[in-house]
Amino acid sequence: MSTASPTSVTATPSPCLAPSLLLGSGRLRRRGGGKSRTELKQLVDNRYRDLIDSADSIVGMKASCNDTSSNITAVHGRIRSISNNIADSDDQNKKFLSNFAMLQHWCQIVESFRAQISQRSRDRLLDRDLAIVAYSDALVAYSDALTAVAVIDELEPKQVLGLFLESRKSWILQVLGNSGPGDASSLVVSVLCNVLGIIQVTVGQVGKLFLQVLNDMPLFYKVILGSPPASQLFGGIPNPDEEVRL
Repeated sequence: MSTASPTSVTATPSPCLAPSLLLGSGRLRRRGGGKSRTELKQLVDNRYRDLIDSADSIVGMKASCNDTSSNITAVHGRIRSISNNIADSDDQNKKFLSNFAMLQHWCQIVESFRAQISQRSRDRLLDRDLAIVAYSDALVAYSDALTAVAVIDELEPKQVLGLFLESRKSWILQVLGNSGPGDASSLVVSVLCNVLGIIQVTVGQVGKLFLQVLNDMPLFYKVILGSPPASQLFGGIPNPDEEVRL
């Protein structure tokens, strides 16, 4: 009994399927090529639009730079003309001011008022006679003096407080200096009572002048905020009531 030897079998496409495969692959190639051409066209169109926009932007920037350069040149020309006019009018101004010889003299007098008011205000802080009047009136007087010094000498709040405390220190030194010789117990008690009285009054006045309680603004800030700035005052003098009447 003979046995048949196995033979290798190779799959061969049917002749009927070959044309359909070729047509399918051709359609795929055409479809892929058409999509690529569309994407390439869109990319070129986008780059072309970007180039046009960039060109327009460059033209606009150039026009803006030209306008700016023209404006700067015009401003420079005007400034030079004004400078020349000022230089030419110096002699005329000197001649004009020479007709008012008293003007400079009065300006110096008005300017000296600042130093006088500052010194008078500091002297007012050292005045112990104000303590004899009503407590509220004395506070108003001290607040006005502090405001005048602060505005004229351009002091900061810390400096104003230091000035007020220095005046009270002078009070204490005056009491100690006027105590006279001797070490009698009654004299020592009297001096200590005076010093403690000054300290007690000073603490109360500092609280009224500089310390905010609830919504009540300190008296010093009420006065200084209610006063016009020095630039709007007569010759830079705070509260020039007398000068205005004159």
